[in-house]
Amino acid sequence: MLLRAGGTLLVGSLLMGAAEPASTCIFIPPLLHRVDAGLKRVDVEAPPTPTVVSVETFRRNGMTCTRASCVQNSCGDTGTIRIELAPSADDATPPAELGYRLMLVRGELPASLQDAMGVTLAAGRPVYLRPGFDELPSLDFELAAVAVDAAGNESAPTEPFEIGFDGCTLAAVGDRCEDELDADTDLSRVLDEQLGGSAEPAAPVAAGASCAVGGAAPSAGLGGALAGAVLAALLVYRRRCRPA
Repeated sequence: MLLRAGGTLLVGSLLMGAAEPASTCIFIPPLLHRVDAGLKRVDVEAPPTPTVVSVETFRRNGMTCTRASCVQNSCGDTGTIRIELAPSADDATPPAELGYRLMLVRGELPASLQDAMGVTLAAGRPVYLRPGFDELPSLDFELAAVAVDAAGNESAPTEPFEIGFDGCTLAAVGDRCEDELDADTDLSRVLDEQLGGSAEPAAPVAAGASCAVGGAAPSAGLGGALAGAVLAALLVYRRRCRPA
């Protein structure tokens, strides 16, 4: 089962047993832009400047617990910057065949992002950067983007756009900040609603009960194009309780 949340594809399964959970986390590599050497001789016009549609900077905890349930994703604690750029209307290059390159305008990049600058990526999907979970709250810099057509011509850069953290750390599943969750939220229901499945509700944790957390290895099939995102096998734990 596939779950998309915040630009992330997650492979999920609801777990009730007690075996050690399996770990699967795959970052799909970005596609590089290709320049056609034959077009260089006939196309010398720069493409229009791309449009910055949206910029999202967020991090996600690998595990979130409430009084009702615990949910763990196998990618662990992650940080993400998602930049969506509108394709330029170049006269000789179809929009899907353009590329985008990011450049630093102001501030200092963490070590985890330095290799991402100066690389021309294929259009057709958002640009994802992966800062560390602990690095993300201190991010404070500005980027700009240029479009590159199939002949290698470059546009003028966009206006600088700011990269910073808004303070929201997402729960292991769903699109809610952890500090917005009610203490009695059943996270297994959150997962089930997004998957469109029919998981059994977790039993409520009664007052005066002691609980153990158990899980089992997931079984999930993958299908379709998995581009520019994270694949994670979600491990959803139910609290198994007995009277104290």
